[in-house]
Amino acid sequence: MRVREISHALGLEQTSISHKLKCLAFCDLTIFENGEKMRTYELNHETVKLTSRLVDRHISNYAENLRDRCSLEL
Repeated sequence: MRVREISHALGLEQTSISHKLKCLAFCDLTIFENGEKMRTYELNHETVKLTSRLVDRHISNYAENLRDRCSLEL
């Protein structure tokens, strides 16, 4: 998605979305492709799946009562 599309969908300023996406890209949670005048972002599915598994394991070990409320199945 482009920053403009994400901004519109979430009702937030484009500059705020752009800054947050850069932070997520730095953490390898998103990937981007540079176009002529814009970047297109998408989730880095590999990193997100690994992170989801870690969170799931943490819930299993420390917060089993949250399992039904916080499903992270991808």
